[in-house]
Amino acid sequence: MDLFAVLSPVGRAFVRSALKVRSFMVFCILTVLLGQVQAAALPVLSISAPVITFPPGQTLYAHLSVTVNTVGLPDIVRDRLTYYWSCDKTTLIMGSNNGLHSANTLRVDFTKADTYYFSVKVSDPGVIDPKTKESISPPDYETITGTTGPVPVNAVPTGVKITPSFNCAFGTDVVPYNITPPYTRAIVDQFGAEITPAGWSPGNWMASTIDLDTSSNPVDSSPMNPSTGVFTVRSGWHSWTITTTYINGNSTLTGTATLLTNKLQVQFRPPITYESEVDYLKEPGYLPDYGAALITTPAPTTVTWGWNKTLTEVARSRSSELNQPSFPGYFASTKLYKSFIEMQGLLYLTSPNLTNNEVVGKLVRDTNGRAVIQQDLTASWSVVNLPSNTYTVRVLCSDPAYSGSHFDIRVNGYPVVFEGGGVTTPTSRWDTGSVNVPITGTITISNGPAAVKNLINAIIIVPASNN
Repeated sequence: MDLFAVLSPVGRAFVRSALKVRSFMVFCILTVLLGQVQAAALPVLSISAPVITFPPGQTLYAHLSVTVNTVGLPDIVRDRLTYYWSCDKTTLIMGSNNGLHSANTLRVDFTKADTYYFSVKVSDPGVIDPKTKESISPPDYETITGTTGPVPVNAVPTGVKITPSFNCAFGTDVVPYNITPPYTRAIVDQFGAEITPAGWSPGNWMASTIDLDTSSNPVDSSPMNPSTGVFTVRSGWHSWTITTTYINGNSTLTGTATLLTNKLQVQFRPPITYESEVDYLKEPGYLPDYGAALITTPAPTTVTWGWNKTLTEVARSRSSELNQPSFPGYFASTKLYKSFIEMQGLLYLTSPNLTNNEVVGKLVRDTNGRAVIQQDLTASWSVVNLPSNTYTVRVLCSDPAYSGSHFDIRVNGYPVVFEGGGVTTPTSRWDTGSVNVPITGTITISNGPAAVKNLINAIIIVPASNN
């Protein structure tokens, strides 16, 4: 029986419509499938295996390169290809042109001995609008990836690393004392990493030598013990260079290290009048400063330091103790907190509109007998003829008996102790600060513009590299 014939006219019309919709859906599906087949049919770029080339005798960097087969490749496509390199390690630096057309050859800098694997993606980006950087037409070729085999960058014994170690202040109230700084040494590769090369033996170390810069500050020294690396140097502000050599077969490696010896520690206080004052006031290892003008220490230290004006009359000491559970390690002694010099001193001035001023000692009184007093911001303390270097400068400010100071101390203009908007209080009567300062011969400690009743107890100056 013909089922279509028995349908009513409306039923037959519905069936015809359904068949048309079905045919359209089939057409759409086939169109999508054909499009995918057409997209998958894009030609694939052809490349050679990526290679890496080290310049002769060079292991710090190399050049990656890849070659594209240009047979049948349109020039317009060849000239727009991009090359993006990647690596399984992060201990290297890729050239800045990575990902561009020019990266078909790329420099890579290594920072560590290791084994590396590289891969490169060669892509046709299509046509890109040079202004908007947007795609105008799709790519004509598929992206292709190539990889290298393992690329070993071997550690090569290149030098000797020397690390001197000491922490010693020069100077006492009488004479400087000797120091015995040790050092450590190691073989390093071309990247500066410490290594143990094949055939290494402690017996291959040669005796080390020390060369002291005695051009301006003569010093005494003793021979270095080659097994312990300990030597004795007369204290002073000078530089020294240690040299050590390692021999293994025909290979000779030499290392040097140059540092400034010592650090300067100064305690600001009045002269000790009675022997009983020594125990609670004098801090061992610190040179005393009594507020005198510039002085030069005896040879071999020969360092000139002091004030730009005499402040001996404002060098103070206190018998009070600070009620403080702990102090910074480098200013740990409570003796340092008991003595100081008032950095602003007292400058007594008369007002220009006063007449018949009567001067009594240093105190200036007006005609009504009232003192006219103003603190001085121009006082400063300096250390001169130091070797040019970057120094760490630490400063201590404290008055255990009185509060109300507003500390503002500068080192060559850099703030080192600054109270901000606050002042010292009965429960917080001290402060410290530290700053690294590059200098060319002179360090100057001065009052900042916000200083009120500024004072200084102690200072430590040490080359930053030794700190």
